[in-house]
Amino acid sequence: MSLYTIVRNVSGHTPAGGLPSSPRLIRENPPFVAIVWASCRAEPIIRGMRIFRSDAERYDGVRPIHIYLLRTLFLLIFLFVGYDSWSALLKHEGAWDPMRAAALSMFAAYSLLSILGVFRPLKMLPIVIFVVFYKTIWLLFVAYPLWAAGQLAGSPAEGMTKVFLWVPVAIVAVPWKYVLDKYVLTTTARAVSSGS
Repeated sequence: MSLYTIVRNVSGHTPAGGLPSSPRLIRENPPFVAIVWASCRAEPIIRGMRIFRSDAERYDGVRPIHIYLLRTLFLLIFLFVGYDSWSALLKHEGAWDPMRAAALSMFAAYSLLSILGVFRPLKMLPIVIFVVFYKTIWLLFVAYPLWAAGQLAGSPAEGMTKVFLWVPVAIVAVPWKYVLDKYVLTTTARAVSSGS
């Protein structure tokens, strides 16, 4: 609905020559017309703020901003991890190192599952939680001791550390209250009720 239509409907008359400027609108019309005019100007901002409010109907109470961040994260995982892992798997020749082959296979499967996360981000949330935990553990137990000893630069772990240092992006994307409610408190309540 246009501002012109709102002013016409609220004030009961059609402004001659179109919509007046804001000072003229305030001066020549009742206060409620000025309020309607101001709210129309603020509507895009208010609509934009909705992404920070939880949406119980569409996303199980998760804020839409988390849904958009998760979808973006899953898409980036699909594109970048998928490209690296599938390229390495398809171009490899000769005998495999079993640990490297297992890691590449896991990353390839992870990239395929992440495409599901683009469409169903809350259903695939455990994958992101897994990523947050394993990358954080690796940074604490592998990268940090090397960095503290001054041996990280130039080591084989340096490249992986640069990639894993992006884990805060995943931490921000995860709706932690939802994770707590859905996976921790629900499971605990179910275990207590079945045990009694």
